[in-house]
Amino acid sequence: MENYNLLMLDRKLSLHLLFPDSEYEPIEERLRSHFELKGIDISISKGTEIGTRSDCLFIAPHEFSWEFQLKCIQKKEWNWIHLSTAGYDFFPLQSVSPRTLVTRSWKAYAQPLSEYILRAALNHAGNITKTGLRGQKIGVVGYGEVGRLTVHLLLQLGAQVRVLRKSGAEIPGIRVVRKVQDLLDVEQLILAIPLNSESVGIIDKNFLISCHEKLHIINVARGELIDQDALVEAVQNRGLNATLDVTVPEPLPHDHPLRNLKGVVVTNHIAWKSGLDIFYPLQDFLEVWDTMRAGNIPPGILKKREAILVEA
Repeated sequence: MENYNLLMLDRKLSLHLLFPDSEYEPIEERLRSHFELKGIDISISKGTEIGTRSDCLFIAPHEFSWEFQLKCIQKKEWNWIHLSTAGYDFFPLQSVSPRTLVTRSWKAYAQPLSEYILRAALNHAGNITKTGLRGQKIGVVGYGEVGRLTVHLLLQLGAQVRVLRKSGAEIPGIRVVRKVQDLLDVEQLILAIPLNSESVGIIDKNFLISCHEKLHIINVARGELIDQDALVEAVQNRGLNATLDVTVPEPLPHDHPLRNLKGVVVTNHIAWKSGLDIFYPLQDFLEVWDTMRAGNIPPGILKKREAILVEA
């Protein structure tokens, strides 16, 4: 087994932060407080000028261009790179050195995203179908942290939940399906799956012309999961409904049809926020650190040293 505490030698951490300028002070303050309590000597640098002394990179990848990120990760051979995001389609993962561990904030966004999903599902069930969620057929695409918490909440409210999971084990007490066509009869459909070559356009024209009449789609993952032109047609011709926190492009132009169609709610990528504290991804970073310091395999791995590991 790989010894993950190799990054923790001499009780020191040399860390570079790459975030928007306004976020450095609160992030740095919390990191110093955490590591000082643990007796760790932490050295922090920050900003777009990256030196060669830092061993670890903590980055908000969605805030920087692909080209700039490439330059940063190739500046030196990092021991560890941690993404502040759960998504990684906007990060050049394949270009990272095989000797670099890459982790992501796999759990921090589950609560706010699930809150957004539940609010949208309840609003639709109460205001549109006038039924509530009890007994309603709801499909959840993806069973990561967001999918798991969302499924748990829906089950507590009495919904009939079906999970699309193309790989992985069966889930005790939950009906698991392997094809999107197995969700054609659900009344609400929640997209909580990473964007990759297999998931692009998973909700396509064929699905939208065959699905349950007046289906409500909730998308908190990536806009590219849906054929947006086909969605416009389905809303206009079949009475489908949608709550979209992610679109292509972002933000969606004010004159885009989806912004003006009855039955469609568009928000500007806000589902990840809940409460006044927006720096909760720090908790994932610290949990990864603490796990590695104990010599254990950390959560949230995207890329192991010498091998790629991406969990669907």
